[in-house]
Amino acid sequence: LMPFFSGDTPQEFRIRLRRIYVLYTAGFALMILMLALAFGHIYMGTLGAEGAYEAMKTGYVDETWAREHHEQWYHDVKAGKSGHP
Repeated sequence: LMPFFSGDTPQEFRIRLRRIYVLYTAGFALMILMLALAFGHIYMGTLGAEGAYEAMKTGYVDETWAREHHEQWYHDVKAGKSGHP
């Protein structure tokens, strides 16, 4: 690291390293948080909601599931506005 900070005094060098450490730690913490959120999202979209995985696999849901999870879409389909009846 010395060639990049060779013009710094020892105190400036320590301050610069401390800032790098803080940014590295914050970035690592945010990465862990994003991973946790991504895995939570995947879980809720597959195993967490009954019928969701089967719906992704087949492309179809029953009326009860559609009404409970996506009420507006269910009403649009029933009214013939979108999707398959």
